[in-house]
Amino acid sequence: MSGMELVAAPIVSVAVEETGRPLCRCIYSTIKNIVKSPVQQLDLLESHMKSLMVRRNDAAKEMEFAKREGRVIKGQANAWVGEVDELKRKCDQIQKAKSSRCFLSCIPKRYRISTKVAEHLKEIERLLEVGSSLAGSVAFNYSEVKKVEHIPGPSIQDQTTSVSEDVDKIMTLLSEDKNRIIGIWGMGGVGKTNLVRNLNNKLLENNSNLRFSCVIWVTVSKNLDIKGVQMRIASRLRLKLEESSGSDGMATQLHQSLLKEERFLLILDDVWEKIDLDKLGVPRLEDPRGSKIILTSRSLDVCRNMMLTDVDIKVSVLRDEDAWQLFSRYATDVVSLEHITPLAEAICKECKGFLWPSSPWELQ
Repeated sequence: MSGMELVAAPIVSVAVEETGRPLCRCIYSTIKNIVKSPVQQLDLLESHMKSLMVRRNDAAKEMEFAKREGRVIKGQANAWVGEVDELKRKCDQIQKAKSSRCFLSCIPKRYRISTKVAEHLKEIERLLEVGSSLAGSVAFNYSEVKKVEHIPGPSIQDQTTSVSEDVDKIMTLLSEDKNRIIGIWGMGGVGKTNLVRNLNNKLLENNSNLRFSCVIWVTVSKNLDIKGVQMRIASRLRLKLEESSGSDGMATQLHQSLLKEERFLLILDDVWEKIDLDKLGVPRLEDPRGSKIILTSRSLDVCRNMMLTDVDIKVSVLRDEDAWQLFSRYATDVVSLEHITPLAEAICKECKGFLWPSSPWELQ
């Protein structure tokens, strides 16, 4: 070795030693952490994963409840649950390393696991944050249910004076707290449905001043089908009923949904027999909110004794002048022709004041 080599060797040796110390300390620190805390790291991962799963299970219950209410689950919520389940699967695989024979002796394997643990802990933190933002909002609330839906038919402007008077009378009754169940009765074809249709549409016109949060129209008909009525009410409320739960289960769902309405008006058209409102799922009207029911029936007995109405309105056949007014409006100016007028008057008289006969015997 030359003199220059003898001088340079110690310098290089010192330089290598000084440069290597920080690197060695870094590697030593990493190895020390791996060697001394592999089990603790896995325990920490398990603990944090349990916290995440608690939140995941709470979200799943919330989603299930929202489905029963007929709401649409947010795609973000479904995706979040899927991400949590996938991370849980990965964490379970890592946890199996505890039982591995080479876990304690194989530093490279433990280093890889430690890296995965760090990644998963970071992912858990992210998912917990997203889960917090989803709490209470895993489903879309449908756009607000319209307070009143238009029922097709002639407008009140096209009706007779008596119809307008009856509509105004019912509007007054609706404003009085004592009238919870209002009965409208009269012979078939006399215009009960026409009357409440015009009432419904007038409420729509006065939407801004409407005291009801929701007006629900349901046609009942002669052969009472409780399930069918329940489904029609649910459709109006945009509520998806679980038919598998049976009539009682659907009644519970309807009851809960109607209770959320500040004040509802339920119009039951064409009632032929007693309807058990509890079995239907309609909340009791004794509460002070002021919800009401209007029902139409051919029978005063159905109104007063079966449905226990607080007030009843009889719809009679049209007065002669109203009948001719309505007949002339739909027959157009032809009724004013000299040779047609006598025939038109005879036909109008034969209708006996009915808007339209629903059975032959009503013209006899």
